Amino acid sequence: MKTVTAHQGQSIFDIAIQHCGSVDASYAIAKLNNLTLDATLLPGQALLVPEVTDRRVVDELRRRGVVPGTGWVAPPNPPQLPSGCALNTGMHPYWAESSAYGTNNFNFSAHPAGLRDNYGDFIGVTTWAWFWASTEGSTTNQANVFRLYSPWDSFGSVPVNKWHGCSVRAVRDNVDQISDGQIITKAYTDGAGNHYDAVAIGPNLWTNKNLFSDKYQNGDTVPYVEEPGDWSALRTPGGCAYNHDENLATAYGALYNWYAATNGLIGGDGWRLPTLEDWNSIGLYLVGAYPDQISHSTLGQFLKSCRQFNHPLDETPQAL
Repeated sequence: MKTVTAHQGQSIFDIAIQHCGSVDASYAIAKLNNLTLDATLLPGQALLVPEVTDRRVVDELRRRGVVPGTGWVAPPNPPQLPSGCALNTGMHPYWAESSAYGTNNFNFSAHPAGLRDNYGDFIGVTTWAWFWASTEGSTTNQANVFRLYSPWDSFGSVPVNKWHGCSVRAVRDNVDQISDGQIITKAYTDGAGNHYDAVAIGPNLWTNKNLFSDKYQNGDTVPYVEEPGDWSALRTPGGCAYNHDENLATAYGALYNWYAATNGLIGGDGWRLPTLEDWNSIGLYLVGAYPDQISHSTLGQFLKSCRQFNHPLDETPQAL
């Protein structure tokens, strides 16, 4: 038996399929939680569920990033693709020069914060954006990241060692079904009191800036790890600024290992560290909602910040 969280529009039957692999588990879930089979579940509601009935179904749903939700109501008319942007700049934060580019149509503003690798070295600022998922990989030492790369238009996941230093975003259910790309100011506050705007993308709200808190949500300090050898050997929570430069942390956010990211770094009012399903839902929703403009192979363009060195779509003098 374990505890799971209901998402927007899910029923007890959806929970049974997602977490147990069979609708037959609905009866047990209803009994465990003192609910009727037709009970209305609230987004973020905690539920006890029994053991998996059919692992193949659960694993396939997780692999595809599918979250059953029979109550989610799609807009009555196809949505219009929000306008994008393009800015030629060499001032942080920005993407490195490339024929691939970002137009940031949904105000997600993915910035390339780089990462801290297995050896404690810093690599990839302005070229790599790696975001933690709470979902672990196939081995106990690994967890999933979603990544964007300067020369790529795609956006996808890969398992990496948990002691990598990566960026963190917060997500919650779009309970009010806010329109795609709409910005909600000061929607999330981290443990250090920093405020973050959020944007709506389909069924979820996402913070549109990488986390840069030195504290967990309860106010405890995230351990700062400086030496490469210490970072490489760390199997407990830790964080840092890229190259220990606080100006870069302000521009791109801080870097955290998975142990810190999942240790209460995010919380409150339904906010959570995204799961693999949450990250996959971005592509599933956008490709489904805007099939004439967006594909899985071009998804990155619409999520990247439009700040880029020699942006191909902006021929004006470089903004400094």
